[in-house]
Amino acid sequence: MMEHSSKATNSNKFTLGETRVIHDGRFISFCETDITNSEGIKSTWEHISRKSNRVEDPLNIQKNYGGADVIAIATQTEDGDQNIVKTGEKMVLAIIIYRVPIMNSVISLPAGVKDPEDDNPLDTAVRELKEETGFTGENGRSTYTCRCDPWKSDDRGTLVFFDVDLTKEENKNPKQELEMAEDIRPIWIKLDGLKQNLEDLAHKNDYEIDQRLYSFAMGLDYAQHSQI
Repeated sequence: MMEHSSKATNSNKFTLGETRVIHDGRFISFCETDITNSEGIKSTWEHISRKSNRVEDPLNIQKNYGGADVIAIATQTEDGDQNIVKTGEKMVLAIIIYRVPIMNSVISLPAGVKDPEDDNPLDTAVRELKEETGFTGENGRSTYTCRCDPWKSDDRGTLVFFDVDLTKEENKNPKQELEMAEDIRPIWIKLDGLKQNLEDLAHKNDYEIDQRLYSFAMGLDYAQHSQI
């Protein structure tokens, strides 16, 4: 049985009861929690728990950040036909990753879950960027740790920004370090007009787009075109 933190019971409408683990997997567990509303009506809530979130202090964000998503930015060093990125223009590093649950490839950010030896999101981001894309970033900047999908999961994640210098030797011929079950292809996408660039790439190849990457693109688009 899993234990609830006191913060998990701060609803004015619901009282939480027992949480049962229905299936305990390698990385996640499928759970259901009994809830009772203010009128005394009982029901259950189905949800997922990530094992990396189970620490002694579940409210300690520093330890309990779940994983990291990477936004790596570079400047194109030579003209190329990929997304019409010209020398001197900014690019963001994305990945084309096959996701079994949707049976399709997704344009996403490099990302991964916390390993036991990771002390903070920056540690996770450095490792995942190298493993999934082969590139090495610098000037890592971690952002606020947020909930990823709280209606069905207890997972947390942190966006980490990197600069990638494509003139450095380690970034000229990057080599991925993928696991057996990973199908990942890194791709640089022009930062200017990122929202439209993602939509065009997805439409052309019948890909899906990960919401975290698309939200970043929407933020850039809003900042550029909003009159507020």
